[in-house]
Amino acid sequence: MKIKFKLSIIVIVIMAVIVTGIVILMTRQISSISYYLNTRSLENLISHRAEILKGQENSNIRTLHALANIMGDYESIKTKERRDYYDNILRNALGVEPQMTALYTVWKPNAIDNMDSENIGRIGSSPSGQYAMAYFRETNKITGRTSSNIDSVIAHINGHNAYKDRVDNPVFLKVKEENTLIIRMMVPIINNHTKEVVGGLGCFLAVEKIQQIVENTKKTNNEIVMMAIYSGNGTIMAHYKPERIGKRMLDVDIELGDSRQELFQTMQAGKPFIDTVRNFNLKNNMIFVTKSFPVGNSGHNWSMLIGIPETYVFKEVKAITGFIIILAVMAILVTAVIIFVILEITTKPIGMVTDMLKDISEGKGDLTRSIPEKGNDEITAMSHWFNLALKRLKSMVLNIKRQAAILSEPDKELSGNMV
Repeated sequence: MKIKFKLSIIVIVIMAVIVTGIVILMTRQISSISYYLNTRSLENLISHRAEILKGQENSNIRTLHALANIMGDYESIKTKERRDYYDNILRNALGVEPQMTALYTVWKPNAIDNMDSENIGRIGSSPSGQYAMAYFRETNKITGRTSSNIDSVIAHINGHNAYKDRVDNPVFLKVKEENTLIIRMMVPIINNHTKEVVGGLGCFLAVEKIQQIVENTKKTNNEIVMMAIYSGNGTIMAHYKPERIGKRMLDVDIELGDSRQELFQTMQAGKPFIDTVRNFNLKNNMIFVTKSFPVGNSGHNWSMLIGIPETYVFKEVKAITGFIIILAVMAILVTAVIIFVILEITTKPIGMVTDMLKDISEGKGDLTRSIPEKGNDEITAMSHWFNLALKRLKSMVLNIKRQAAILSEPDKELSGNMV
């Protein structure tokens, strides 16, 4: 194999290795950047949606606090009018709060008017006359009845969290003759003068409004393959698969794989979480992030999860990688041609020397020929010294021929005399 071919192959192989390494490094770097940008975008999306949900629920809590502040000034109202006055407030408030399916209040015994015994048998009073009114939104009307949540409320307002908001995990409750997943929220009623907690004011919220956030988000973001909203104990309040609403994420969200337990613990701590899991339904990896946020000052966290396929994250990377590979192959081919042409020109004097030495060794050499001397490198130096060697060889041959001619003269004279 000629040296130009050997050198060409060596240089091309070296270049191919270098280019391949560069392509791999570039692909990894681009993949890292793409992953970072897409996860940041996903985090921004989930933060925005979580803020919407947080705003909605905190708005309900603010409404409860506003009503509770009014009730906290109960001593400014005539004693016998207090229950009727607050009954009207609750009924009217429920009428203008479409998110609420029920609004209720429970007071400590004799706290509102010290007239519990006189109100036994009254709608909105316990068997002992304790004020515990609840209003429910029925099909076409609002109806009032005694709250069934008395013991739970009293236990809370007598406990160490009495001054905090209360947000319960979702439970199923019959509303409008249907089992509906509802959330109970409650805030303390605080006496404006003594600052004592005298009762609680709460509401029932249907999770239907929360499900709308999931549906609207998926409609405007086709890349989302999973989205869910969880309460503090992992109960699903909204889901991309609505049939899972009301169930525990640890039991049904198998898409999250082995990350479920760690994710659950992270959500309870109110911290964000990001992971990649294998989704066998998609036959692809899924990248998901979570965002947790507190509801009021209850110490109760809700969490939102959004997942997207890994192929979406690296879609642009694949396109760019393909383009880089094509450029790399073209660069190698063009470089190979250029290298071959350069080596052809560069090694031409070596080929000429080889051919001339071959002719000389076979006795057919032309000692008058010479190798072109162009440049200032080792091959030019070789050509120079080869040409100089040919000149000396030519001089030696000419001297030998002259000596041979001189030696042949006596032979000619001797041959002439013999004739």
